[in-house]
Amino acid sequence: MNMRVLFYYLLFISCSFQALKAQEISVTSGLFKYNYIANGQELNKSELDALFMKNAETNTLWTKYKKHKTLSYIAVGATIGFLAWELSDGQLGNSGIAPPIGMLVSSIAGLICITKAEKELPKAINTYSNSHSQKTSFQLLPAKEGIGFVFVF
Repeated sequence: MNMRVLFYYLLFISCSFQALKAQEISVTSGLFKYNYIANGQELNKSELDALFMKNAETNTLWTKYKKHKTLSYIAVGATIGFLAWELSDGQLGNSGIAPPIGMLVSSIAGLICITKAEKELPKAINTYSNSHSQKTSFQLLPAKEGIGFVFVF
């Protein structure tokens, strides 16, 4: 008899702490960065990266976002480099036509890359959230009245 009570007690304890919740990610923009929130908890980039690795389509979009963001940073660096080249001679127009054209081209490339990156981020988050919208979110909890378990949806 005691073994049966112990079995039901262990079953009750193990089942009462199990929960399966679908994760939807929301994004808020801060001053210089985005804040990612899933189930009321803030995620950092590495946790978000780990979540997106589970879904192939989301991982592809997230990788594109990171690639375009990196390319835009490189283009901004090139723009600053061309500006420094132009200003290093001491006189404007002394270094020829290359620095102004380089600044213009790298600025345009940076704007294109950051625009593409900003389009990929919502796609990745929506794809991840939509992949979890078809899944049921429930919790297995002990009954508040009586003996047993209930599913809370």
